[in-house]
Amino acid sequence: MSNKEKILMHKDIAVCSVSFDSRFHLSHINEIYDISEMPLGYKNMDDGSFNDSFLSSWWKNNEIPTERHSVRVGLECLGINSVEELHWLGRGVSLNNHYWLKSSEETINWKDINFWDNPFSDEIGEALFNHKKKHTNEFLNSPDPALNGVLKKRWIYRKGDYYLEKGGSGFLAQEVYNEYLISRIFLDAGVIPVIYDLSDHNTCLCKAFTSNEIEFIPYAQIFESIPRLSTTAYPGENELEYFYRTLDYYNVSYEKSYIDTMLAVDYITANTDRHYNNIGLLKDSKGVLSLAPIYDNGSSLWNLTLTDTIDYENDSIMARPFGSKDSISSWDKQVHMIQNVPNINEEALRNTLDDFKNIAKTNSDFSIRRIDLICEGILYRYEKIKKLIKKKDISKNKVL
Repeated sequence: MSNKEKILMHKDIAVCSVSFDSRFHLSHINEIYDISEMPLGYKNMDDGSFNDSFLSSWWKNNEIPTERHSVRVGLECLGINSVEELHWLGRGVSLNNHYWLKSSEETINWKDINFWDNPFSDEIGEALFNHKKKHTNEFLNSPDPALNGVLKKRWIYRKGDYYLEKGGSGFLAQEVYNEYLISRIFLDAGVIPVIYDLSDHNTCLCKAFTSNEIEFIPYAQIFESIPRLSTTAYPGENELEYFYRTLDYYNVSYEKSYIDTMLAVDYITANTDRHYNNIGLLKDSKGVLSLAPIYDNGSSLWNLTLTDTIDYENDSIMARPFGSKDSISSWDKQVHMIQNVPNINEEALRNTLDDFKNIAKTNSDFSIRRIDLICEGILYRYEKIKKLIKKKDISKNKVL
């Protein structure tokens, strides 16, 4: 086996032999040893050949995107040419799932390299996050090369637990404050989200919701993995119905109220980025699947919009994920997917917004006008969605 051929492992189970090309892209499946251990959603091609494209896309979705802010500077600090090379050197070891690479001649096991049983160095995180030059040659000892997402992020260890630290964009870093506020609005709505807290460095922190027994799977991994129903046999199946049918196919445990609340809070907070990588599943050691806590709410609340151009009455802004199979939708269309107003106590919501105002005014470069507009917008859209659902025949069966 050449140095560009590896065995993809799931913990200590050999899954398949794979090849990487000269640019460190996973290019080919050579042999499958245990198809039941392939990443969820994998199926061989209709002609019986291996589905190289699925596994290649899956591998890429578990690495740093080239679009991440200032990633090139971080790579220079590491002396690495590409995120693909960094991911390959790091064996793909992650805190999100239990897959990793090894060579056929190696005798190491999962217990030797996973980060639930072994500590990791913060050098790679410091290089990628804070652009500090790396001084050692150890590239295996970090889960950060396997972190997806455009905004800079890294894993840190605090008080016996792992936390994901995330930054924001621009001098406001508004995404950081959005995460803090919106996770608490979801709490007000009775849905348990990933809770984000603010750090002293204009970043936010959330505790890992995975473990050595629990893996994370983005819904994007299983999207389009089952056939769509023909419009003649089942006219009117929209994206939300297809989503539920996919969850049912994989025996995912879920409540429709979870998705209903997610969509409603996304509407209230003008979320433009609830794509299929921002909806997730959890898989336990027995293979039982459930929906993950709601996470990644940063691209909301008119983030990156100039204060004077914030228009919280506008529903033509982009909305994801259930608008249309072939194009990104907008909230004036997707709002019709919502069945019920989330069970948010208005007094609790106002208290949450008051808390946000105090924090934002004290700890950020937000203008008072911007903070007030954001809070006004949330309350306006909360009242609007209540009226919409009361007035209109809102139905998930409606074709948008």
